[in-house]
Amino acid sequence: MARGTATTSIKLTCDANFEAFQASSGVAAIVQLNPRELATVHISLDAVGTTDNLSWQLLAGSKVGGAADYDAVASSTTVMVLETAVHPMTTDDEFAGMYHLNLQGAEAGEWRLIVDSTAAADGITLDHALSGTPSEAETYEIYRFSVWDSGIIVPLTTPTIANPQNVMTSIVGPDYFMVQVKSAATDAHIAYMTYQKDGVSA
Repeated sequence: MARGTATTSIKLTCDANFEAFQASSGVAAIVQLNPRELATVHISLDAVGTTDNLSWQLLAGSKVGGAADYDAVASSTTVMVLETAVHPMTTDDEFAGMYHLNLQGAEAGEWRLIVDSTAAADGITLDHALSGTPSEAETYEIYRFSVWDSGIIVPLTTPTIANPQNVMTSIVGPDYFMVQVKSAATDAHIAYMTYQKDGVSA
């Protein structure tokens, strides 16, 4: 089995909301897998002995439609109007539980959970605000992801085998995966994520 080259570690300063690790392009690091391709993921902290734990989630699933631009200027930093031709809604809450990725503008790369959607307006509500209000010309993507694996890293002063400052997990099967992390505001952890794919589709 051939191994792919590991990515350079991706760094993220965390806060109390789940945020996605971002690739060098500034867009959330969503990794596409070939059929039956295995990926190994490492998540680690930069410090020990701090107050707050680091929560992490490995999300996986599929993309819903393609990239699209908004049908109207967003009414706020949490409420967007999707492009009906690409992401039509037939019932309320149809998109609730999916994830929204902004691709352009000052909010490029920002990843949010959709907590509500309204069919009549083709609108979605995000779990927490983007850094700004997207324009109608900006593009976005929608992902139907669920939690594949999750855990908590406890930043002990003296790490132990039972409580290390890093974790490793793996994934095979879904079309895409990504990692998101959060910590409490008192400890804005710097977390690192490295992944490696086996490069095999067989």
